[in-house]
Amino acid sequence: MQNYRILAADDEPYSLDLYRQVLSPDELSQTFCSELETSENSFSGESSINITAAPFDLTTCCQGDEAVEAVKQSLGEKRPFALVFLDVHMPPGPDGVLAARQIRKLDPDIEIVIVTAYSYDFPQNIIQQVPPAHKLLFIQKPLYPQEIYQFAISLCSKWEVERELIEIRNNLESRIIESTQELVQINIQLLAEIEERKSVEKALKEIEIRYRMLFENASEAIFLIDAEEENRGKIVAANRAAGIMHGYTVEELLKLNIIDLNTTDIGEELPDITRRLLKGNRVDIEIEHYRKDGTLFPVESNSGLLELGNKKYVLTFDRDITFRKQALEEKEKLLSQIRRSEKMEAIGTLAGGVAHDLNNILSAVISYPELILMDLTEESLLKKQILTIQKSGEKAAAIVQDLLTLARRGVVVNDIVNLNDIVNDYLNSAEYKNLKSYYPDVQIKTLLKSDLLNILGSPIHLSKTIMNLVSNAAEAIGNRGTITISVENQYIDRPIKGFDNVQEGDYVVLKVSDDGIGIPEEHIEKIFEPFYTKKKMGRSGTGLGMTVVRGTVEDHKAFIDIISRKDGGTRFDI
Repeated sequence: MQNYRILAADDEPYSLDLYRQVLSPDELSQTFCSELETSENSFSGESSINITAAPFDLTTCCQGDEAVEAVKQSLGEKRPFALVFLDVHMPPGPDGVLAARQIRKLDPDIEIVIVTAYSYDFPQNIIQQVPPAHKLLFIQKPLYPQEIYQFAISLCSKWEVERELIEIRNNLESRIIESTQELVQINIQLLAEIEERKSVEKALKEIEIRYRMLFENASEAIFLIDAEEENRGKIVAANRAAGIMHGYTVEELLKLNIIDLNTTDIGEELPDITRRLLKGNRVDIEIEHYRKDGTLFPVESNSGLLELGNKKYVLTFDRDITFRKQALEEKEKLLSQIRRSEKMEAIGTLAGGVAHDLNNILSAVISYPELILMDLTEESLLKKQILTIQKSGEKAAAIVQDLLTLARRGVVVNDIVNLNDIVNDYLNSAEYKNLKSYYPDVQIKTLLKSDLLNILGSPIHLSKTIMNLVSNAAEAIGNRGTITISVENQYIDRPIKGFDNVQEGDYVVLKVSDDGIGIPEEHIEKIFEPFYTKKKMGRSGTGLGMTVVRGTVEDHKAFIDIISRKDGGTRFDI
C-alpha cells in the first residue's frame, strides 16, 4: 500500500501533536498504538485498526495560507495530498473555509475535512462555499484519535478508488474494444475445451458483469449495431448515455435503425463507410445526429467491426461535440464579423465622405449631356460620344447610391410591409423598365400568394434587395431565359442547415430563381463581400449589390439560402 499524503492545518500545537501521534509512522509510539487499538476494542468489541498496515505521509502547518501553498507545491511536484484537515479558526491568517475554497480550486480531487470547535459554524453554509458535498466532511473538537484515524484511512482509500475510476474511465473505449475481442477468443476456446467448461463459464460470467458495468456507466454513447445484410444498421444494444444524448429511452433506441439518427448528409458516404468497416478498418468521423425532438447536434463517432460467433456487429462510440463546435463556430463568426466590420466601416467612411460631393459632380455629368443632345441633330458625330458620357455618369451614380444604401444600414425602420406590394412596386419602377430594355428576351414570372403574412421592415432596403437579385439573375441569363419571383408563407418544423441555419418558426419566404449559368461553389462564400464581382469590364455592376442584400437580410434578422449548380441556374431563398 502506498503512503497517502495528508495535510493538517491548525493553530493549536496540541492538535498538531495529536495529528502527528495518530498519522505519522515515524513518530508513532508503541504505547499509542496499543491505546488506539484498545479504544477501538472497547467501542466495537474487536479491533479493525491496523496502524502499521496503513502508513501516512503527514505534513502539518498552523495557518490557512501555508496550507494553500503546501497543496500548490504538492501539485507542482506531482505528489498530491489525498486528504487535508483544516481548522476553521486560525488567527491571525485567513480562516479554514477560505483556505478550503482556494484548495478546492487548486485540486478538485482532494478530500477536505473541516475541523471546528464552534457549534455556530453551520455546515450548510460551508458546503455551499466548498463544493462538492461528497468530498467535504466535518469534525467538531475535541478531536479523538480513533476519529482522526478512521477519517484518514477511509477518505484516503476513497481518494485512491476515485483516482482509479478516473483512469478506468479515461481508458474505457480502448479497453472495451480490446476486452470484447478477448471475450470472443474465450468463447472459441470454450468450444474447443469442453472439459474446462465450468471454469471458463465462471470466468466469462465475471468478465461479462465487469464490462456490462463499464458499458452501462460509460459517459460516452455506445451502440452495438447489426452489420449483417438482412438487418444492417439495426441497433442491438445501447447504453444509458446513448439514450440521454439522443433523448430516447434505451428501449426506444433498440427499436430504431442507426440511420434513423443520422442526417441525410451521410447518405452518399454510407456505402464507403460500410465497406471499410466490414474489411475490419476503424472509422473515425464527425457527423450530425437527430435527437428525438428533431434537433440536430454534432457527434464525433469512432466505430470498429466486432465479430461475435458467426455474426458481425459494429461497435460505435459517440461523443456530443456541440460545445466544441460552438466554440469554433463562434471564433470563426467573430473573426468574420471583425473582417466584415472593418470593410463596412471603410465603406461607410468612404460613402459619408464623398457621396455628397460626387452627387453634385455627377448631376452635371448626367444632366448637361441631356441639354447638349437637345441641340444636336440626329446625324451629329458627337451624339454617340455624348451618350457614352451620360451612361457612364449614370453608372457612377448607381455606385454612389449603393454606397449610400450601405451607409444608411442600422437605421431603425420597422414599417408594416407586405412583400407582394414591394414586388409589384418594383415591377412598375423605372429601374425594372430599364432592366427590361437591356434584357428584352428575359422573361420575368411572379408567383405571389394572396394570403401573405405581413412583416416589419424597411421598404427601401427590401426593394433594393429585390432589384439587386433580379438584376444579377438577368446578368447570369444573358440572352434568353426566365426569372421567377415567388413570395409565400412557410412554416419550418425543424432547423434547416444551409448558407444560414434557419430555425423553427413561421416565415414569409422570398425566392428569386433563374435558369442562368449558376454560381461555382468556390465563389458562393465571396459573393457578399464588398466590391466582389465576376462581371466583365464595361458591364453594369458595382460589386456592392449582394453586399446590400446581405446587409438587408441581417438588419431584418432574416435568413438567406443559396441553391446553385453550374450551368443549372441559381435560386436565392430569403
